[in-house]
Amino acid sequence: MWKLIVAVALLGAGCLPSAKESLTSSSSEFALVGSLVGPDGLPVPNTNIYVENQPSTIGKSDLNGRFEISFSDEQKRRLESVLNSQGRSSFRLFFIHETQNLVGSSPEVPFTGSGYYQLAKLSLDEGLELEGQVSGVDRNRGLIKIPEANVRLGRWQAKTDSNGAFKLSGIPKGELALEVFAPGYQRQTQSVLTNNDDFQSSLKQLTLFLEPGSTGVLVEDADAFALAGDDPLKRWLSVRYTSDVQFIRVSEDIRELELTGESNAIIIDQDETGNDDAILVEAAAWLPIAPRLSYQFDGVGSKTLYYQFGDASQENPSEIFQVTIDVDLFGAAQASITINEGELTTTSSSVSIQLGIPESAVSMRLGETREDFEGEDLVYSDLATNFTYQFSSDMKGNGERTLMVQFVDQNGNRSRIYQASIELILFPEDNSFIDYQVQSQDLASATVEIQFILPPNAAEYRLYDIALNGEDAAWLPAARTHLYEMDSLVARYVYIQFRDNNQVESDIYQILIEADEIN
Repeated sequence: MWKLIVAVALLGAGCLPSAKESLTSSSSEFALVGSLVGPDGLPVPNTNIYVENQPSTIGKSDLNGRFEISFSDEQKRRLESVLNSQGRSSFRLFFIHETQNLVGSSPEVPFTGSGYYQLAKLSLDEGLELEGQVSGVDRNRGLIKIPEANVRLGRWQAKTDSNGAFKLSGIPKGELALEVFAPGYQRQTQSVLTNNDDFQSSLKQLTLFLEPGSTGVLVEDADAFALAGDDPLKRWLSVRYTSDVQFIRVSEDIRELELTGESNAIIIDQDETGNDDAILVEAAAWLPIAPRLSYQFDGVGSKTLYYQFGDASQENPSEIFQVTIDVDLFGAAQASITINEGELTTTSSSVSIQLGIPESAVSMRLGETREDFEGEDLVYSDLATNFTYQFSSDMKGNGERTLMVQFVDQNGNRSRIYQASIELILFPEDNSFIDYQVQSQDLASATVEIQFILPPNAAEYRLYDIALNGEDAAWLPAARTHLYEMDSLVARYVYIQFRDNNQVESDIYQILIEADEIN
């Protein structure tokens, strides 16, 4: 397996290389330029370029392996939003040449929102491989292999076979989000670090555990998971432990684990009225370790359970671990939401929905954001198991869309919110389907025919230049050509946008009409 070698020099805004000195830019432009070479040191052309953990291409290298990526305002807003949500200020690029099976990545690029950044030559090599198995827990059969589960690592995806096994190849080094989803199970996400030298051996037999009905939460560092029982107020905590562990203690009150031995303590706390109240806290009892322990929660809602391991002496307790579980009255193992039967992507903004409905539910509410479920006077609809849903046109372009559902029982109790996501790929990822040809010109103007390979979902389009605000441009019926009148023989950008029959809009594409082609 090839080792990935990346060398980089990063120049900030204003530190432009000589090749870019002729470029002019406004303070709002943000662009990256660089070149790609293969293991043999030769340029690698026609290589797709992605922002890490994003499925859509943002560019491609030319015949000399060079690339220049200029981020549109919409792309910058989207990237800034993702980075802010992750508490980050930089990102990386991934490079994938599918024909030669070469991959690579850039070092971290600071996101400033403006300026040109020159990346040194980036080396591509054969990608890494990840093999693993997806398992789930069945209340009657125990641990089982999950076939047809969807596995996604960044933009790489696969389905498990009949034995729950999967294999991903062509993976670059870096930190990627590994996501697993199977109908009837909670979607699981964990971080996978592929830039350490023992990546191959440490993850060769990766096993991911899925939990039924979205009630359990994987606790990665504690290596434990929760499993719903028949009683809506009872959950099973299945734990795995080392050979020296012989005891465990569990409590919803972390203070009961902070006490040792048979000790107890008087703690001064405030009651509901704000007055000081003396509370007796007793140390949680040590229980013999077992693969499955029963615990009764106190009431419903979001519950955090703390637990700790002990050796034979009980005098050397481990650190305190925790798991958070939503305890509700709806038999959450029965509740689920699936989009397009669990597919990861779709080319239509209208999707099929399959719901698992709890027995106690009498109505439900759908929404695309958490805000759709806030407030007291919400409107709920009749229950439906299978139906078609149209995603809102508020979001533009390709990207991940999420649908949420909440159930209500006859007493007005609301369930937790269940959700599922799918990647919408409605329109082309770059402007390679757009071209132009000069039809006629005189000394001061020209007529240019702009030609499209019309996207299948396109019902309407609008076209404008910098002189016209895009929101003011009229939508026109989809066509394969558009005659654009230039009132001067000066190079300019022209912007094109499409939308489908459901008013869902594409990203804004841009083409540069070169001055030397109209003079």
